[in-house]
Amino acid sequence: MLKRFQWFREKIKPIDLSHPDVVALVTNQRASKKAFGNDYRGCCAIQEDYLTSSMFQTLDGKFIEYEKPSRTYINFLSPEVYPYTLWVGRELELYEGARLVGTMIIEEIKNKNLDRNAKFSDRENVLEDHKILNIALKRSLEFGDTYNKPLDNKLMKSVKDLSGNDIDKVVKYVLQVRNDVLWKIYFANYDIKKQELTIDGMKETSEKYPWIDENNLRELHGQGLYYAWHG
Repeated sequence: MLKRFQWFREKIKPIDLSHPDVVALVTNQRASKKAFGNDYRGCCAIQEDYLTSSMFQTLDGKFIEYEKPSRTYINFLSPEVYPYTLWVGRELELYEGARLVGTMIIEEIKNKNLDRNAKFSDRENVLEDHKILNIALKRSLEFGDTYNKPLDNKLMKSVKDLSGNDIDKVVKYVLQVRNDVLWKIYFANYDIKKQELTIDGMKETSEKYPWIDENNLRELHGQGLYYAWHG
């Protein structure tokens, strides 16, 4: 297990094409535009507090060129340490040290011990669970060390029995709500000359999204004013 942005020195065995952990669509976004070679070793934040290493080999045997997505076999380092953390459609960021260099989107999970949807069932309508929505919203508004961490990792830690499909639904909805409040309710209604909000932001937000609790309303209000004032 690895803390974020730390390197692990253990060697990974060459990938066994008959037993990859996943097949993923990998996109190379290196600033240098240098290709990922086969047997490329990438790091990704598979849980909130951990990076893990992985080994790549493309299905067609070619290198992964800059911004040319390639279907790729991937083996992870010690996958037994973080079971049920992947699902089809999940997007993971790839890092070299602290540098973001690409993404992988999970297309197929061959190691079933990693498949979160095999462990947890989808809820009938997770977007009607106000407790979960408020947990996700609160975590999306965090500053400090957790500010840039992916919300799916945060939610997987905070609500331990959610399926991968439900995590995706909640993350997509909550980020849409957060951005709507911050930019369309607060930023769009801020008078720069007078340096004041021209509407009652908390009232507008609570009327549009009545499920948002008081703590999140106050946090959205503070951040909305901050971003509006800073432009």
